Amino acid sequence: MTYVEWLRVRNVLRVVAIILVVFLLAAGAFRIYIGQYDTVGKLISHIQLDPGTKTTTATLPDGTNRTTIDDPDGTHVVIEDRGFEGKTIRVIEPTGKRDNDLTHATIGSVHIDQSAKGRTTTTIVRTNGTTAFSGLLRIAGTVALIVATFLAAPFARENDGHLELALTRPASRVELALRTIGVDVLGLWIVAAMTIVAQILAQLMFEVPHYEFSDVVWSLAVAAIVPIAWYSLINAATASMKRAYGAIQGVAWPVAMLLLVLSEIPYNDSALGQAAKAVFVPLAYLNPLHYAQFQSASLAVNGRQLVAANLGYVNALAALILVLVYSAVAVLQWRRVEA
Repeated sequence: MTYVEWLRVRNVLRVVAIILVVFLLAAGAFRIYIGQYDTVGKLISHIQLDPGTKTTTATLPDGTNRTTIDDPDGTHVVIEDRGFEGKTIRVIEPTGKRDNDLTHATIGSVHIDQSAKGRTTTTIVRTNGTTAFSGLLRIAGTVALIVATFLAAPFARENDGHLELALTRPASRVELALRTIGVDVLGLWIVAAMTIVAQILAQLMFEVPHYEFSDVVWSLAVAAIVPIAWYSLINAATASMKRAYGAIQGVAWPVAMLLLVLSEIPYNDSALGQAAKAVFVPLAYLNPLHYAQFQSASLAVNGRQLVAANLGYVNALAALILVLVYSAVAVLQWRRVEA
């Protein structure tokens, strides 16, 4: 049973790898496409090639290299290079001088602010700005959630024509079940890791990433545990089924999202409204997708902040509890299924 499940995981990993390769090829094609437009580097090169341009350099007390470029046509450029910390480029030029839109360079950690005042346009470009690594984890967790939907229902697959063979194995049902779950969990984590690597490679096509790692611990916990909780919920819902378990996998997302929406509706004080709230709000807490969030929150009373905390650790802990509960329900059901 464990070997068969690993074959399923292998096939899913192969499909995910193909999709990620296509994503990287698309990123590479986009990188080539935007090369036809004026980037900041091309703009500066054009200015420096203009006849009469004067360039001066200086080193600031903090080690920053400052380059100043003055073009006779009124263009003034100041470049402050801080090495790995990136560059700040300020371009002041006559309005309408260039037709190309510098916003084409707004990719990843490159930030552009452009403003016009009178007859001049000022463009400030900041390169190698920080990128939150938690953003990569969010995307990886989302991909793992999607894959978890396909890997879920391993017990139902065994019930469908393979249960007799599973019962002949020299191991208890519980041991076989835990091994199967372990294989799928490992597969989900591999999917998340592949997604993170693909994102980093895609960003490297445009720039050297400069990551910021605040809240990365709890973001990692949420990204790692919530997909397993979602997998466990579907597994628990299908563990006793011998057929039609695919329907449960198919409707799981729409139903879960609908329950989340219904739990967020501001119900009125009517009996019907309060009854709906009493039903849908508790169901939201049993929904793993409810915990797929990373934002911070605070508790305030009369404008006075009492508690400020990152919800990440709360979501990760709640999702872990759901993993244990739903997995136990699934295993107990599968123990009682008869061939």
